[in-house]
Amino acid sequence: MRYKYTEAYKMSAVKMVLEEEKLPVEVTANLGMPAGLLYKWIRQYKGIDSQGKTNALQEEIKQLKNELKA
Repeated sequence: MRYKYTEAYKMSAVKMVLEEEKLPVEVTANLGMPAGLLYKWIRQYKGIDSQGKTNALQEEIKQLKNELKA
């Protein structure tokens, strides 16, 4: 069965890791959720895509490519 997590729940879990400096393994064990899901939420919170690039960096690359075409 697939669970639907609220944004508040996701933010709470992410903040436990980033602000309260708890280990992701500890947080996932306490919440009973897959570790990969928590890491995904952390990447989303930080604005990092699945390839490890930040959204801002992607935008800059796109802008520079457009400038080179011109």
